[in-house]
Parts: sequence; C-alpha cells; structure tokens
Amino acid sequence: MCGTAPPIDRAADAVARHLGPLIRHYGETRSPRIAQTVARQIDIMCDRHAVEGGVAERSAYLRLRAHWRLLAMAPMPPDASP
Repeated sequence: MCGTAPPIDRAADAVARHLGPLIRHYGETRSPRIAQTVARQIDIMCDRHAVEGGVAERSAYLRLRAHWRLLAMAPMPPDASP
C-alpha cells in the first residue's frame, strides 16, 4: 500500500476541509449551534489525526476547541436565525 494515506488520515483531512466553510458560516450567522459543530469537528481532528507538531500543536487545537465551546455557550443574536 505504498503511497496511500491511511483511512484515519483521510478522515481527518475531510474534517479539516469541512472546518473552513463551517467557520465562514458562523461568521455570517453567529449561531451557537454552528460554534458547537466547529468544536465537535476539532474534537474529531484531535482524536483521529496524528498531530504532527506534537504537544504544541495539540495544545493549540485544544485552545481553539475551548474558544469555540465558549462561542457555543453565547446567546443567539436577536437577528440570527437558528
């Protein structure tokens, strides 16, 4: 199987590609539900993806996840739709 990425790496890459559009969507809506989804996607990346940068990169992902969890707890803006 030389030259092919293991399935876990492909899954983590797919999650990473999904994050960009989610974050842009959050920027448009400020929806706590979208923020919660972003946090879950980061969880998946941390669980499945062998973080090449080691402890420093994993810590950065965990800080990013904490940030999105805080955004998920924020009240929904009055002009945002669920």
